[in-house]
Amino acid sequence: MTIKFFSLRYLILFSIVQFLWAATAYGATIKYALPNWPPMGYVEQNKLKGMIAEIVKEVFEGELKIKVIPDVNPWNRAQRQVELGRADFMVSALTDLRLGYAIASELPFVEMSLHIFSMSTHPKSNLISKVKSAQDLIDNNLTSVTNRGNGWHKKNIENKGVKTHLVSDENDAILFLKHKQADVMIDTLVATNKVIKEQGLTDIVVANKKKFELVKFYLMVSKKSKYSSLMPKINKAFYKLKKSGVIRKIISRYEGPL
Repeated sequence: MTIKFFSLRYLILFSIVQFLWAATAYGATIKYALPNWPPMGYVEQNKLKGMIAEIVKEVFEGELKIKVIPDVNPWNRAQRQVELGRADFMVSALTDLRLGYAIASELPFVEMSLHIFSMSTHPKSNLISKVKSAQDLIDNNLTSVTNRGNGWHKKNIENKGVKTHLVSDENDAILFLKHKQADVMIDTLVATNKVIKEQGLTDIVVANKKKFELVKFYLMVSKKSKYSSLMPKINKAFYKLKKSGVIRKIISRYEGPL
């Protein structure tokens, strides 16, 4: 009888705690640090939009009932916001530095192919089309351009010895290629093709047919965030959306042909 009473009391207490947490979370907000990176994540007319942004909102607003507040900054500063705990999370590739100040999700939120972009009229276009590694870039005396704060590029390209120009964003990187200030740019198809189209450089700045590498982007919560203990629930919510096909449906709306 005592055991049954204790079990019932524990069940009631647990239900109350769960209810209070849900009630609090529904009115809660979480700050998302991101660069202005259309069509991946950006703010337009005070609304958070983009492929990664939609996935983030499905997890937090759809499943966890927590309102996402965008905190848009240049990528270098966005990462710093998470490191200092001024923003709660970001979505990025894993690096040792980032893992030092943030907790990563179990599964990648997005997987994207990186491709090499260059001018179609480049005198070494035939060699560029065959590049498969940083060493190939070095052997062919090719320089690269990327945005500041690109941790993947620093680790896998620049630190391997490839001469690299740093610019503020993808728009400037494309202009570097156009004005022959750099030979190649390594980035995602979805975002880069949008910039190329907007600059009227379709068929002028082109991507290699074969992918250079597959990069995985994880949701990373600041260790200084009050939501750092929420990661198990975030993982569960994302897995549910992935299994049900919601994530694939979002991504398919943004992916286009090479």
